[in-house]
Parts: sequence; structure tokens; C-alpha cells
Amino acid sequence: MEKIVFFNITWMDHYQGPEDIVPEFGGQFPKDHGYGHEMRNFQEYDGKMYGYFRLGKQDDANPKRLGIDRLGAKRSDSKISGVDVIWVAHDPRRGGTYIVG
Repeated sequence: MEKIVFFNITWMDHYQGPEDIVPEFGGQFPKDHGYGHEMRNFQEYDGKMYGYFRLGKQDDANPKRLGIDRLGAKRSDSKISGVDVIWVAHDPRRGGTYIVG
């Protein structure tokens, strides 16, 4: 069975920059800072494609982690391979959630 994970990220009309485009509907971080790290998603680097998503607000009292053990990794593992990632975002103008990558 194929392993698939969906990551909900900030809506942007254009990922991969330019940096002056402000992301929309991406939670508190873009509202507070005027940008989201998703602005560089889907850029190839050294033969691989990378993307960013935020687990949510976290601090020492409330650490968050991605449960890759639910995808077949050991709980102590820090990475897993063989997983398809589908990036989705909410379009604030049309409404609804769409696949963006």
C-alpha cells in the first residue's frame, strides 16, 4: 500500500517567490510576520524537491512532532522515505481547499 500524507499550507498565487507576495489564509504566523516559509516550496535543490509546512505553535512545554510512526517509521526515527506528499491550501477568493503541489 502506498503511503500518502497531506500537508495543509498557506495559500499563495505563486510559490517559489517573488518574496514580496504575502501569503493568505495561512494561520497566525503569516498574519504576524507578513510572510510564510511556504514561499519557497516546490523549488528544486541538488536534484531534490523540498517543501515547508508548519506543525503549529510550539514551545518547550508543548513540543509538536510529525507522527511518522503512523506511516511505518519507528517512533524514534527522524525521517522516512517512500511517502508521497500532497500539498493542499485553502483559496480565500474562490473558497475550498485545492491541491497546490
